[in-house]
Amino acid sequence: MFTRKNHRNFPAAPDILSGFTAFCAAGCAALSLSAVPAAAQEADAGWRDFYTEVIYDTGEMSEDLNYALIYVDDDDIPELVCNTQVEAGGCQIYTWHDGKTDMLQTYRLYFTYLPRQNLIANREGHFGYYYDYLFSIQDGVWVQTASGEYADNEGEVYWRWNGEDVSSSEYEQRLNSVFATDQEVRPDYYIRDEMLQILENGQTTSAGHRYEIIQADVTWTQADQEARARGGYLAALTSRDEFLAVGNLIRQQGAQNLHLWVGANRMGEEFGYSWITPDKRYDMINEALLPYFLDMEPSYRGTSEDGRELEEYYITMLYDSSRDSFFLNDVPDDIIDAAPSYRGGIGYIVEYE
Repeated sequence: MFTRKNHRNFPAAPDILSGFTAFCAAGCAALSLSAVPAAAQEADAGWRDFYTEVIYDTGEMSEDLNYALIYVDDDDIPELVCNTQVEAGGCQIYTWHDGKTDMLQTYRLYFTYLPRQNLIANREGHFGYYYDYLFSIQDGVWVQTASGEYADNEGEVYWRWNGEDVSSSEYEQRLNSVFATDQEVRPDYYIRDEMLQILENGQTTSAGHRYEIIQADVTWTQADQEARARGGYLAALTSRDEFLAVGNLIRQQGAQNLHLWVGANRMGEEFGYSWITPDKRYDMINEALLPYFLDMEPSYRGTSEDGRELEEYYITMLYDSSRDSFFLNDVPDDIIDAAPSYRGGIGYIVEYE
């Protein structure tokens, strides 16, 4: 949604020269990010081959699955998470130790872990029934180390820890005595092609790309055409690394006041947006990419400044000063027509390979 009241504390439109440009040189440090530590890169390459095979095998079900590398125990070889994007499918967490492999199937999707402390908490629930199942890796195999269950559903209320009935306060005490919930973290997910690239060479697909920021009050369609005429394309930010790197570039150039077109849209009346690269479209409504949308977005429609109801098909990247962070938002093709007060505050990001 593009109406100004929904852009929480966004700064006013900038007073800078039209045609303002900025470049990030190819190979700049911010875009040469390695998701795998050097120690693991030098370790037995078998884990990378195994995880690559897992990704291809699971990809036969769907190319829209998300993946993450996490460090559960304290060795230098990460565990691979396959997020099915479906609650009933849960997550599969693979581990590798000297050629020995094992897979943990979670109940539903949500889990957290304590990095390098060898603890995973599968903490979920459904229809008033909840659980905290704890797991660790022992001799290369996943082992359940504790089990908590509780309910508050139509008069059925209980708390049980390892099969023993306890009070709610004792339940929390026992859980926190073995799993520090104030230290838990969630995985940072990647789409399939990004994870395959990370496993191959430790970098995302955007490594070595450069970006140009253009200020111009153009529509998304015009920005797409102009980006191609410049020899690039509207930036498709298909990984967390790339999104953060482009955000840093916007800061460096003082362009936080611009609402910047990026290479993403939806087709026809479908719900869901996709990043558009020269070779492929990538679904954005998933664990890897959805977190970068503004709260309650995408909304698929909005209201113009003069009260018209408008469909929204395109994506901008913008800065929220209240949270000092960048986000994505869906808007109509012509922002100026819908919201003339944004005049002078529109631009686009060109990506070059």
